[in-house]
Amino acid sequence: MLQEGTDFRRPQTEITKIQELMYELRVGEIMTQPVVTVPPSASMKDAKELMRSRRISGLPVVRTDGLCGIVSVEDVIRWLEQNQQQKDTVERWMTSKVVTVHASEPAVRAINKFRTYHIGRLPVLDQQGRLVGIVTPGNVIDSVVRVLDTLYREGEPRQRNERSSLDDLVSER
Repeated sequence: MLQEGTDFRRPQTEITKIQELMYELRVGEIMTQPVVTVPPSASMKDAKELMRSRRISGLPVVRTDGLCGIVSVEDVIRWLEQNQQQKDTVERWMTSKVVTVHASEPAVRAINKFRTYHIGRLPVLDQQGRLVGIVTPGNVIDSVVRVLDTLYREGEPRQRNERSSLDDLVSER
């Protein structure tokens, strides 16, 4: 429980379990795979429909030689507001300078990139530079919650036993 007056800006001297997890968890463990992609020649209309039907907010754009861009809901909105020509391709509206992360990197690296670049998804590359997944802040949160839940459940029987022992001591008085 938070104490009144807790200062969240104050630097912490001890590492919390969540901070430790962010360094231990690897992006490859938390990413979504297989990743849904589109070619640069896809129409914006098709990209929009694919995002809507899959309930996702962005699509890596891939050529035969690899990742060449990313198209997001924001790009679709700009397309709808400015143009909305059915024949417009993803290549015209995508972001071509893509920020990526490697599967072997710690989750904290992805978190730092989300914050630094103000982005909501990162294509995940393997050591050879091939697209192997995508990671979002939601993936990070889901993984941390899952691990913390497991740790809590593993510690719960121990805590119950400690409480029972305390109850026994108190009742003996």
